[in-house]
This record gives sequence, C-alpha cells and structure tokens, in this order.
Amino acid sequence: MRYDALYRYLREQKDSFYFIDVYSSVAYTEKMFVNVDNSLANYDIMGGWACKSPLWRKIVANIMNVKVDTVEVEEGPAYGGAILAAVADGVFTSVEDATSKIVRIKDTTEPESELVEKYQKGYEKFVKMYPALKDVYSL
Repeated sequence: MRYDALYRYLREQKDSFYFIDVYSSVAYTEKMFVNVDNSLANYDIMGGWACKSPLWRKIVANIMNVKVDTVEVEEGPAYGGAILAAVADGVFTSVEDATSKIVRIKDTTEPESELVEKYQKGYEKFVKMYPALKDVYSL
C-alpha cells in the first residue's frame, strides 16, 4: 500500500525525520481543540475519508498520543443520523446505549512513543506560530 511505503520511508530517515504537512497541521489543530476540552483524550474514532488512510491514522495517533479506532461503517454522517433517529424513536435509551450496541471497531492504530515525542516538538512550534500568523492569513 502506498501510504505504508511512504510512512516506512519517513521512519527510516532517523537523522532528518521532521515532517509537517497538511495532515499534521490539521491534527495539530485538532489537538489544540482537545486541549480545551480534554474529556475524550484517551482515544479518537475515525470514519469516512479519514479512516481510509493508514498514514493519516498514524499521524493522528502520534500527534494526539491516543489510540485511534476505525469504525466498520464509512458513511459517518448518515450512520450518525440513523443512530440519532433510533434514539429519538425510543429504540435505544441514549446515544451511548445505541453506539455501544451498533458501532463496531474495524481497526485500531496505536501511537509510537518515538514519533509521539517528535510530533510533540512540532506541536509546540505550531502552537507558538499559530497566534503569530493568524492575522496574516485572516480573510
């Protein structure tokens, strides 16, 4: 798989492994929001387009330092709507009850301590740069 080949290449570059791209920036931004409300900081659940990329799952797992579960159903919004409708119709007592009975985990991606440390350094730089550049890129 092409993502695995790229990821393997990047991991082999021990002396020069510093890789920030659009995916990393998005994951850094997600981490900023999670740090505001850290109630779900022990895992992340992916569906839709995100779950199709092993590279993206690995980046998120390492930046967030959490395990990333991928769900079997890829149609997240429609699936979520159906779950909410079932709860509203009384089929389930709560969203938590419904998801515990309906949602199935397909795969789990674990963080790697070496990469967590490297991404943490990148995140610290990102957090310092974000407010400094925010006005430059505002519309």
